[in-house]
Amino acid sequence: MPHVHLPFHHHHHHHKDSACQHESANTADPATRSSQEISSEDGQSVYSAFKNKRSSWHSMYHKFSFHRTEDCPKGVHAISRESCEKWLTTQLEGKIADGPLPIATQSQEGKQQKSIEDIASHFRGRIYHFTDDARVLLKALDIVAKIHPYIDLALLAFKGVIELELKRQENNQKVLTLCISMMDMLAVLDHLNGVSPSQELQDAEESGIRGKLASLLQDISRDITECGNACDAYVKKRMIVRILKSYFYEQTLAEFAERFEMRRRQLSLLLDVKNSEDLDRTRGAIYESTQMMRELLVRLDTTRELEARAFIKHHGGAGHCEKDEDALESLLHMEGDMIIMVGSKTERRMTLSSLKMELCGDLEKGLKENMEQYEWKLTKAKDEIVKALQNIEDSIIQESANVVAKLREGPHERIDDMEIKTLWQEMHWRNSVKSQYFTLALRDHLIERLHGVYGGRRIHPVRGNTVIPDPYDEGSSSLHTWGQAHATDGAAFAASESAKNKNTIRSDEQWAIDALTMLTVQPITEALDDDGTGYVSTWEVNAFTSSRPDDWSLMRWLIYWGEGHRLAILLSSPPVDIVIGWYSSLLHYRTKILRTMQKMHELLDDLHPVNRETVDFYLNRAAFRRIELLMRGLDVSRPCARSRVLAQVQEFTAMEERRLEERLEEVHFEIDDHITLDMVKGDGRIERYIYPLLYLILRRHLRFIKLGGKYELSAQELVPAMESLRQVMKAAEERALTLSAVFRHSREQGQARLNTYAFGMFQHIASQGEHGDSRPEDNLLQFYYEGTYDDALNNEQCDAFASELGLKRVVADAGVLPPTKHHNAVCDACDCSISGERYACLQCVEAGLRTQIDLCHECITQTPTFGYLVHKSSHTLVRIPFHLHDKDKKLVYDMARKALEHVRRDVESEFEMSSKWLGRSYRAHGKSSKESHVCQSASCRHTITSPFWFCASCYANRPQKGVFACKETCITSHAGDHPNHIWILVKEEALRGEPSFLELQFKALEQNLGDRIKLLEQKLSDALTPN
Repeated sequence: MPHVHLPFHHHHHHHKDSACQHESANTADPATRSSQEISSEDGQSVYSAFKNKRSSWHSMYHKFSFHRTEDCPKGVHAISRESCEKWLTTQLEGKIADGPLPIATQSQEGKQQKSIEDIASHFRGRIYHFTDDARVLLKALDIVAKIHPYIDLALLAFKGVIELELKRQENNQKVLTLCISMMDMLAVLDHLNGVSPSQELQDAEESGIRGKLASLLQDISRDITECGNACDAYVKKRMIVRILKSYFYEQTLAEFAERFEMRRRQLSLLLDVKNSEDLDRTRGAIYESTQMMRELLVRLDTTRELEARAFIKHHGGAGHCEKDEDALESLLHMEGDMIIMVGSKTERRMTLSSLKMELCGDLEKGLKENMEQYEWKLTKAKDEIVKALQNIEDSIIQESANVVAKLREGPHERIDDMEIKTLWQEMHWRNSVKSQYFTLALRDHLIERLHGVYGGRRIHPVRGNTVIPDPYDEGSSSLHTWGQAHATDGAAFAASESAKNKNTIRSDEQWAIDALTMLTVQPITEALDDDGTGYVSTWEVNAFTSSRPDDWSLMRWLIYWGEGHRLAILLSSPPVDIVIGWYSSLLHYRTKILRTMQKMHELLDDLHPVNRETVDFYLNRAAFRRIELLMRGLDVSRPCARSRVLAQVQEFTAMEERRLEERLEEVHFEIDDHITLDMVKGDGRIERYIYPLLYLILRRHLRFIKLGGKYELSAQELVPAMESLRQVMKAAEERALTLSAVFRHSREQGQARLNTYAFGMFQHIASQGEHGDSRPEDNLLQFYYEGTYDDALNNEQCDAFASELGLKRVVADAGVLPPTKHHNAVCDACDCSISGERYACLQCVEAGLRTQIDLCHECITQTPTFGYLVHKSSHTLVRIPFHLHDKDKKLVYDMARKALEHVRRDVESEFEMSSKWLGRSYRAHGKSSKESHVCQSASCRHTITSPFWFCASCYANRPQKGVFACKETCITSHAGDHPNHIWILVKEEALRGEPSFLELQFKALEQNLGDRIKLLEQKLSDALTPN
């Protein structure tokens, strides 16, 4: 344990023998006994004496002075004051090193439990008022920091940790308990408020307290950061992991609480702070015993956590539950996991796999790996705090001069932009106005201002397709001037723009007035109305105008959010196709995202076989699949401009992409929670940043996947990648749910309004629900997109995230590979994950190909049911040897259906088979038995009889010749050359043209309708028949 420094004043007293004799008479004093004989009660007395104020140290010296004894240093008759200090420190440190000083007897377990429950109740009350208490303490310590700046180090660390904790959507009571222990520790510093710098300097010269305090505060700052990191890693784990691994996490948190109590006592000793004995006794009971602190943390469990603990205890403990899938699934139900509750079997299986992977992780290593990410977040939080303090100081100076004028003149004075301020004042608006009214009024206001500039010679076009005047039109002097101004390079253009007044309308902005059509009203309204309530406040107006680049005018900023077209730069040679405007940037990123995702799927065939499972798992994650829904929602039918002008707003898109990329590089492209996401994207709605964010993240992941052809990719390397996508898509889903709720309560036809908001990007995310899936039948990735993707590798060494293939490559080359794991399929018969070949029923398929009956090799003869899907032994099975992604699902099923149709149409007439339903045997028309199809296996060559296998892939490639196999073992030789070919198992019943599930459903409905008509006719007949 660190030494406890004691602040003695150096009083120059000459200790005579009389002083020593005066104290030698007191034989009961513990100082006259050996250190081994000091009782715990005496030790407590010594410790209490240590915490007296500075004025008591001189009298304490007299109390503990003694003649030569065996405890006294040899050769010393009249003990000096320095020796007394050394002896006292040794006694105290020895007692603390041996364990906490006894505070109270613990003879009755019932009283102890009651005491812990009382303490937990006390902490719950403090947690309830945590925000207010923290605010009061921080204000007090800010005052102290102005007097004693050296406490800023620990204070800023504490502010950063509290800031990050309060940003969480749900605060954990155990984490807040640690924050309270931090507050108790730092509250001691408030005693410096009564110490002036000159007095402190004198004390520091006498006792060296400042250096000791600065060193201690540095240690405290480090402890706070480490505790914040542990809390951050703890709350990011799902509830089940926190409970199953509670032995580690609660022990870690309890140790931090004990450490903060130790630091508090060290601060108290340095500052001579004397607390009440009861308060010290209570704190000691809480913090000094790690076991009691752990029990306190358990008392702070939520009701759901307590139920989970009871379930784990009842089912054999944490170790047993971690190995029991049924127990884990039950715990996920208790946690409220939506995938487990309403998801498909495949999604439930993937959730369990993800949970097992999380439980198998090294907890200590996880804390260390989380530190770098947390330190980045803490640094950003500190920067925001410092910036906020500077803004507050600046605003106080500014507001002090204008507050009276603003109160007199009205709410328009709160608006920064001069054009909008003028409009707000003319319209006599108060604090807020309906967003659509505001946008229309602003549009008319800007047009009228420009109308005055042009002397009434310009009329605003009302048609939807904007025709912007050609810059080559020599008759347009204004556009000629505009063309000259913007034909220079980017730097010169930026300089010329910034030199102009950004709050006025310039005569060279006729192009913008022409582009400000009615089509731009809704997107501009959405950009202004940040919360989607339908009203624009003065605060939202300032947030909108202040977010534009410094060298941009208001008109140009409005056009960026309202208009967006794919235009051509004709002043360059050759002409370059570019994208301007927010809408067009969305279209641009949409194409790049889809092309990047397609490239990932294309790379599957180039991967080394040992990496295929890892990449398949990544591509099948729900977050990755739901990106397709986000891309699908974007409206791509908006009309584009027919004009040929220079790009006015394109550089902002590039500037934002560079900013986001720099932020992502700072966190190594790992977004672990919504706090990191907010820090990466900055202020503003998620829809403003989600497309470029997704593109940059996917581009980074594509670089990793490309290495899979030469290097081994660890599944653990892709876990942060999958979490980054999950956090981004989670933010989109939460935004969609929020907008849906706002539109539902504030407007009629809320869903219809959501379908057009942000050009419709959220419509499928919201309608599918939080855990909706993609649409395999018309998946966007099956279409080819002409786009670009960055497939260049990073300059960093490959071994930073992948290792050379060793034994696995040798095993792979030898042909001994583990079976394919189908992460998106679960056997509907045995409810187990499918490894090896997957057998999908061609008839038992939901509309849209979202769900189907799947079987493993062992259950191929079973007839399971799933929902309303009823599998029969006569159904055709599709043998799929590879991991089937949604992108390829329709292709595989179409291929299998066409192959089955071919068999029905052609093969039925060629085979000689006994058909009970025909009651006769038949032979191929015009063909002899020599022409009958035979098994493709060279070792078999038997004539094909039902049931048989037919290669759908070979038929798709060579329709003139089919490949047959009489049994599955005969497929092996063909699979050696074509391991990924699709085969279908054709049974005799399938050749009869058995109706599909939809046909049966239609027939049942038809029968039901006929029965009801007959019933109605009977009732009508009975009613018309006279009695």
